[in-house]
Amino acid sequence: MKHLLTLVGASFRNVVQERTLLDVIRCKTAGNSGVITGCLLALFSSVSEAQISIPDNAQLNAFGNGWVCSRGYRQSGNECVRVTMPDNAQLNAFGNGWVCRNGFKNVGGACKK
Repeated sequence: MKHLLTLVGASFRNVVQERTLLDVIRCKTAGNSGVITGCLLALFSSVSEAQISIPDNAQLNAFGNGWVCSRGYRQSGNECVRVTMPDNAQLNAFGNGWVCRNGFKNVGGACKK
C-alpha cells in the first residue's frame, strides 16, 4: 500500500476528501494488489481529471488540483504556448522560458556575444 500511495502522490488527499474513507477502505480490501491499484487509480482519475480542464501541452500538477505547462511551453491565460527562443538561447531550468547560452548576453531579447 505504501508503494501505491507513492505512485498516486499528494493527490491521494484529494481522493479522500471527495470520497469517504470507507470507500477507500473497501477499495483497499477488495482483493490482490492489482485490484487495489485499479480501484485507487479509478478514484484518483475520477476526482482530479473531472474537476480540471487541462489544455493542450499541459499536465496535472503535482498536487492534483491544477495544471502546469509541459517543458518548452509557458502559460498564457488558460493555455500553453510554445516558448520562442532567439539564436544562441536554450530553455531555462523550469522549461517555461529561455536564457542565453554560455558566452552570450540577453540584449533586447536577443543573445549577443
